Amino acid sequence: MQVADATQTGTALIPAGADQAMAVKTQMAASRAVVANARKAALEAQAKAKELIAAQQRALEAQLRAMAAELEPLQAQVRMFEEGIWTMNLYLGRDEELHTLAEGTPASAGTPIHVRQQVLAMDEESALYAEHGGMDVRDIAAFDQWITADPAHLDQVLPEQRGVVAIIPRRQGREYKDPWLQSAMDQANTETWWLIRNGQNVYRMLTDFNVGRRLVPARNEFTAMFVDPYTKAPLQPGTDAWLKAEKAAGARERHYMRIALILQGLIDRTAVFHPLPVAGLSLLSPEHYDAGHVVLIADDEHTLTTGRKPFYQWLAEKNRQLTPGMRVIITTRHQDWPKASRDRWSYGQHERLHPNGVENPPTGEVHTITRRGDAPGSLVFTYARTVETWARDERGRHELRVPKTKASCTIYPDDRFVLPVDLVTVEEMREYLAARTERHAYADLFPVLNAAIAFKEAEAAAEAPFRAFLAGQVAQAEDIDLAAAEAAVVPLVDWWKLGNRWHRPLNGDPTAEAKAAKAILAERARVARAAGNAGRDGQVVAAVRAAHPDVLLVARKKDGTYVALTPTPRRWVRPTDKARNHYGDQVAPLDVWVNRHEYTATGRAKTTTEWVIPAPSTVSRWIPLFEAERWASWNRRAVAADHLTDAEIADAAEELASVHTPDGWVAVAVTYQESATRHSDRDGFSVYAYRPGFTPAEPERAVTGERESAPVGYFTAEWKRERDGSIALEVSGTRSMLSSRRWSTDKPYSDRGAGEHFAKRDDGQLTPPWGSDRAAWYVVRLDEDAYDAAHAQALAERSVAVKVEALTTTTRELARSLAEQWVERATAEAKARFVEDYLDDSLWEDHAKGVTIRCPWWGSPRDGYAGVDGALHYLTGRLVESGRHPFGLTVAQAVAALGEPVLDRPDHGWSSGREVTLPEDVLTLRYPAPPSNAGLLGAGA
Repeated sequence: MQVADATQTGTALIPAGADQAMAVKTQMAASRAVVANARKAALEAQAKAKELIAAQQRALEAQLRAMAAELEPLQAQVRMFEEGIWTMNLYLGRDEELHTLAEGTPASAGTPIHVRQQVLAMDEESALYAEHGGMDVRDIAAFDQWITADPAHLDQVLPEQRGVVAIIPRRQGREYKDPWLQSAMDQANTETWWLIRNGQNVYRMLTDFNVGRRLVPARNEFTAMFVDPYTKAPLQPGTDAWLKAEKAAGARERHYMRIALILQGLIDRTAVFHPLPVAGLSLLSPEHYDAGHVVLIADDEHTLTTGRKPFYQWLAEKNRQLTPGMRVIITTRHQDWPKASRDRWSYGQHERLHPNGVENPPTGEVHTITRRGDAPGSLVFTYARTVETWARDERGRHELRVPKTKASCTIYPDDRFVLPVDLVTVEEMREYLAARTERHAYADLFPVLNAAIAFKEAEAAAEAPFRAFLAGQVAQAEDIDLAAAEAAVVPLVDWWKLGNRWHRPLNGDPTAEAKAAKAILAERARVARAAGNAGRDGQVVAAVRAAHPDVLLVARKKDGTYVALTPTPRRWVRPTDKARNHYGDQVAPLDVWVNRHEYTATGRAKTTTEWVIPAPSTVSRWIPLFEAERWASWNRRAVAADHLTDAEIADAAEELASVHTPDGWVAVAVTYQESATRHSDRDGFSVYAYRPGFTPAEPERAVTGERESAPVGYFTAEWKRERDGSIALEVSGTRSMLSSRRWSTDKPYSDRGAGEHFAKRDDGQLTPPWGSDRAAWYVVRLDEDAYDAAHAQALAERSVAVKVEALTTTTRELARSLAEQWVERATAEAKARFVEDYLDDSLWEDHAKGVTIRCPWWGSPRDGYAGVDGALHYLTGRLVESGRHPFGLTVAQAVAALGEPVLDRPDHGWSSGREVTLPEDVLTLRYPAPPSNAGLLGAGA
């Protein structure tokens, strides 16, 4: 009955008449206001409660911090006690493992204990399993066998009769392809083992202690802690940095004290060092060091280097001399060896191997370079395939077999996994293998070095009869002993093989041996005759170096005359310091062309030939008397097909500017870039031009019209050296000359300092299109008159552009003010409707937070507002560009003042140029009043 009553006419839900409806609405609005106010009060109470809780939380946190501060000294004491217990356990040998590797007679009683500073690595010392990436902690038993198998191995690691050295399984990381195993092995591989020697007794010990980098502190290790690492200035006592350094120094001092306690525990608890040098020996007593009973060897600080260049620098210099016919050994286990692609579209493809999907070339085998590759500077060798694959037979049927076609591998001179067998000696490789201070950097190449040594020694053994024959002939002809003759033959055989691309043993082929013997003995005779002038060599070298301080090479030729090479001066040399030329950009390499100076046998200057690239086979026939350090890194593999002389660059630039530049254009600048091996896609010429016939002018319609920009022409050209030595140019881009690059206000690239990547000019001038980036370094031709004219044209265009941009900015701001006004009006209307409904404007603020009012013609326009945005910009722009700024006008008044149809603006795609009828609510909008400093150019309200 209640439901039925509620549906009767005149009830609360179905009002009878307008008056009763208004009363119901008022009643419901009042009820809603009560609920809203209650909700607001609840939210305010909730906010106060949250703030109270937050304040209590802050107070509790402050109490916790105070308690933690009181507790910190106690915790520090606990840590110190724990550290002390750990230290005592180290002294007592708890968790200590001591393994006896060899037993025998101990050192005599007077022999001191030597403590070596440097921490060694087992894999670097032994080179065990180098072909599989080197040993790790799992192979320590193999290291034990290695170090006890030969006394020389023990002397290499610990030469003193009584002493100790720290050693870890391996220093370099290794990939285990399992994250848990990786973590465990990384830790185990860097655990410190102690190798102890006492005469013929050898022990290996492990403790719960990691030594770190050194067993004995460096001379300045503690004082260096109190020096700022950046400014190198001493730290000031009492500062935070000083207190931090003081704490670190204390921890480091305790670290080295534990090392002494570990060794002292061995002395006190065991007999490994017995008989002791003196009774009651203490490593904590300075007197026993002063008396010589304990000797500290600072081999980590005072290690003498090999005197050779760093390994990879030496390797790079050798690899730059590789040519087809030479032999190499590579390793695909090196960290630089590229990985096969894992991209879904090229999965399994390898950038160095052909065809796709072939196996890697075998590591440790000798490969012969067969040809130059397609990419500039690349070389290619082939190798037999061993993996079966599905292939078609002669009848087109598929079968699983090993392909007969060889695979190919591409290498480059800067590859660090390539060893040039024919350009290195066994002595060099052995020295690098024995270089303790350096070999950790190239442990990946141990297998390659060992394979190359074995190969060259086997080849020398195979050639022994032939070399013995040559030595006998030389000894007989020159009346010298056989040993001297054998030593003289070695470089001659290498010379002949290098010059004749004969990179295989000289044995078993009588015809080849006879030919080689004849040439080698003739060369030796020429060398002997030229040696008659040997006394003059020093005088010639001194004279040449005085005349040419930059000389690269002074050599004696086989006819007794002399030759010298000096760098050919380049016309375009950019700064070489990193501050002014961060990337070392140069127009062309500075280590290609030389001037060749010829001298008589008496040292008198004869001729000079400029712009020469000497062939390696020619240089190999000379006897070097002086080699500058720069010559070692000189690009001796360069060929004229890859490089232009300065005159050729200038001629090509002139031809491009005067012949190939299209009619109506004038070339302003020509840039040229040439890499060491033409390996870059940017190599070649670029031409920048301007159009003299263009005159910048303000368009009739500055805002709504189109303004023609000053055109910048651009085209490129590549070059090729023909068989007759001439240069042929291949030009592209002359049909579509226009470039997107423009004169700009950017600071010239060559004038920027550090951190000025986005710096702007402040001199009122403009930077040319090639001047705002690294192309600025590559300009080889600049027409000053054309530059001035193009610059003036660009400045004139800039002046026009500034005016147009000012009018465009005004137009944009006025149009935006209309949109903002519409939003303000719509917001006010929404608020009025809300207050009308709910009778309490205090509720609007909370309600407005959930209401979004957007201009209907912005973004995706609402129905009825399509084209309004463009039309308002068009309307405003037409008035502004004609000098009739619509300040204070309504949109309807502005339309009337325009006196022409309002169109959608030209850049609005399909709707551009279409007449637009503005909605009524837009026509009533009013432009803002004019600024206080501007006159009213339009009509008033």
